Amino acid sequence: MNTRSTIAFLCLLACLQPFNAAANAGKFNRKPSIEQPNYAAFMADLQLNMNQGNTDLFEQSFYTLPIENKLRRRLHMNDAVLHQLKSDLRTSIDAMADKIVQGQIKILRVVPSASKQAKMLIRLDYGTDGLMYVQFDIMEINNTLRIVDWLNHSTGMTLSDTLEQLYTLQNSLPQEQAKSLNQLYLSVNSNQYADALATLKRLPKSLQNNPFVMLLKTEASAVDETLYMQALAEFAVRFGRDERYTWIMVDHYYYQQDFGTAHKLLDAFANRVIRDAAIYAIQGSFAYVNTDYAGAIRFCRIAMKLDPDYRDTYLTLLYALIANHNFQEAVLVLEVLQQRFSFKLDPMMLASFDGFDDFAKSEPFLDWAQKTLDNTLETGSLP
Repeated sequence: MNTRSTIAFLCLLACLQPFNAAANAGKFNRKPSIEQPNYAAFMADLQLNMNQGNTDLFEQSFYTLPIENKLRRRLHMNDAVLHQLKSDLRTSIDAMADKIVQGQIKILRVVPSASKQAKMLIRLDYGTDGLMYVQFDIMEINNTLRIVDWLNHSTGMTLSDTLEQLYTLQNSLPQEQAKSLNQLYLSVNSNQYADALATLKRLPKSLQNNPFVMLLKTEASAVDETLYMQALAEFAVRFGRDERYTWIMVDHYYYQQDFGTAHKLLDAFANRVIRDAAIYAIQGSFAYVNTDYAGAIRFCRIAMKLDPDYRDTYLTLLYALIANHNFQEAVLVLEVLQQRFSFKLDPMMLASFDGFDDFAKSEPFLDWAQKTLDNTLETGSLP
């Protein structure tokens, strides 16, 4: 996944107990009405199941025939190649399911795009490992809502376009190189990045400059920060102006400490795709790393207005407020973390954090710490 380091400075995560979702999944409505597809029920069920770590509903809901038919026509596939396509499709769907359950999914928007069709935008949140936006194409088939394709905003490509590029490129290569390219794709899909990088070395250098191969290389390089930075820089030279690759470039400019350009890219994405709280929370973290604490607070307040329940906003805001010596407001954030998100906070541990020295000596913090310890004595555990 991309955007790996956007909020890595938030070491607070390591010692806090996060909020847990409800434990019971609902029953999937497999037959919404013909007149008006029940997108809301479909999406709510999908979100709940995936956040429980259950991928069955997602995988069963994906209908591969539209992609199979499209690529068979456009690439003139024979039966043997079509069989391989079906296998690669299933591998890709399984890989997306794994990506989803590794994070926290939130459905942001469902927009009908045509008769019996809609586009669903989700956010996948991976905490300090970043986030990912994916748009799913939904279609009603035989009175049942099915997923038929997706657009991964981290790569700027749909699943169907990804496979079309893969097979088009394979068709232009000698057999052994075509096999290596397919193995590269499968290794990246299954997060076997070391294997992917080894496979990449077997491809000719001329092929390694192909944009599709460079996308795979960039993702595979995430196994090592130095390799990842180098891959990002190479990608930026060739394709950095293409808005499809916004999130790849955000990572690049983060590592380059060019926060101004990163902010512009994120603003453009928000205007083009969605104004989501997570985007502004990331901008808040960028501002914090750049020691623009007032800017970080400003971005976090925008994020809070968009989604008061987006947890990471408050973590970034806490650090920014403390760095800006807004101690009274910082205590209010601690109380929000306790009350809204069920975080268990240890005053002694917080007081030991780097940069918290003045905060830990302040009257607002000492009053909060005493109240927290008093509640601990009453209940036998941290609130």
